[in-house]
Amino acid sequence: MALTVYFTTEIARVLASLAVATSGVVPEVVLDVDDPATRRMLADAYRQGAQNALVSVGLAFGLEPIGLPAQDVRQVEHRPPLLWAEIPRDG
Repeated sequence: MALTVYFTTEIARVLASLAVATSGVVPEVVLDVDDPATRRMLADAYRQGAQNALVSVGLAFGLEPIGLPAQDVRQVEHRPPLLWAEIPRDG
């Protein structure tokens, strides 16, 4: 069951803002890796984990992610930001 809140629009805006902010972030430790392929793999894994965390928080508040890329995220250089839509409540 989703958390009952009244400000889902504001929560969706914060999540979208965080999605944009984390889309270009790479942890400092990743930059220390010499191999470019490994560095890219680690950066992609970090970004995917950040996206998964934001999606989990959104779902907890009854916000469904929309705008997720259909293709493999490892093949997308610049992914579109996540957006959220309120999940209809039963009853």
